[in-house]
Amino acid sequence: MSTQPRRGDAGSIHQLPDTDLVAVVPIKSFTQAKGRLRPALSTDDRERLAVATATGVLQALQGVPTVVVCDDDAVADLAVHCGCEPMMTMTRGLNAVVAEAMEHLHHRGVGRVMVAHADLPCPEALGSIAAGHQLAIVPDHRLDGTNVLILPSDEARCVSYGPGSFRRHLGALTALTHDRGLRLDVIRDHQLGLDLDHPSDLSHPVTSTTRHQGASHGH
Repeated sequence: MSTQPRRGDAGSIHQLPDTDLVAVVPIKSFTQAKGRLRPALSTDDRERLAVATATGVLQALQGVPTVVVCDDDAVADLAVHCGCEPMMTMTRGLNAVVAEAMEHLHHRGVGRVMVAHADLPCPEALGSIAAGHQLAIVPDHRLDGTNVLILPSDEARCVSYGPGSFRRHLGALTALTHDRGLRLDVIRDHQLGLDLDHPSDLSHPVTSTTRHQGASHGH
């Protein structure tokens, strides 16, 4: 398996082998992040924004054992700084990266994972989502994508990111409620439903604050 823990920090999951839920945050290299925002932001601005949103997401997950799946040392360093465990991988494609991390965590005895994206400008509710739900989907505000997903670690076959992922995840996790006797919650959260996928997302009042915070980050 190509996903490997690089190093840990206080509270990282290798110290909690019996934990039931671990958050998984896939993060691209900051220098290559948010390519779809090229029409609106310069390369430097996109990088600063990516660092700011990723930092906010990882800070919101304090208290939740968290792994950051990445292929970049700067991302891994941020993970360690935020008390998370980096998992370095050479795998490409979001679905494959998440599936690989889930398999790895399943073998480590983790029962469920919460997959959260690193571009959420208002991630403060992530901790309460992790604590309160067996299975969960938080769709984006367009009811198209999936911003947060909680599912069993051995159900990587359910992972299907990309356009229209909310409906695919809803169908797959609804089937799990019958097969495994679990409860599924679809959570329409105004803040967690926001992400930064398109230039139009930058016009939302909330994202202007995140962009200001990003401008204050150094490289």
